[in-house]
Amino acid sequence: MRGFAVIDAQPGATNWAVWLTSQTGPAMVEHTNAVALDQAASDFTSTLDSLLTCRHVLLTSGSDVDTLPVARFDDLTLFSDATAALHADILTAIAAYKRKTRNANLAIPDMPPARAYAPATNDTPTGRALAAANHLRRLWRDWLEMERERLRRTTHPRTGETPWMMPEELNMPNVRALPADIEALFAVEAVR
Repeated sequence: MRGFAVIDAQPGATNWAVWLTSQTGPAMVEHTNAVALDQAASDFTSTLDSLLTCRHVLLTSGSDVDTLPVARFDDLTLFSDATAALHADILTAIAAYKRKTRNANLAIPDMPPARAYAPATNDTPTGRALAAANHLRRLWRDWLEMERERLRRTTHPRTGETPWMMPEELNMPNVRALPADIEALFAVEAVR
């Protein structure tokens, strides 16, 4: 699974910050590395290349890097939109199953709380990149948790019957790492 590289590279700045955020388990997301880079350093390009290999690149607000295929920070709303849509699909599937079986004792998953972006407390490349990476991590974790809720309802726990509560189009046997809209946004070759 690819991860994300969150870059803060403000126009005219010589210092960049890169935070790497990766899926570390079926429903876990963590920061896995952070690097402050000086564009004047002799190893700047090679270090940046190694950090971005096989990663989706996300720029913080105000960053400007015209040489990389990237998404902008505002594109992260696709995560919360996809999580809300999946939650609605799960609730629809549970309601249909409830009507079909007349089972009133079904667990209903909660929608994760709205996630407001918490701006950086210090206006530095590292601070801005960390704030963006933290927001990404929260939204990605919400998506993965909702995916786990979907997965819990694909196979009947006692009989092994599948599909169970989820309709055929939601009956994938594994947690989907990223929403389709996020995958489409990054439907470019791996960076470098």
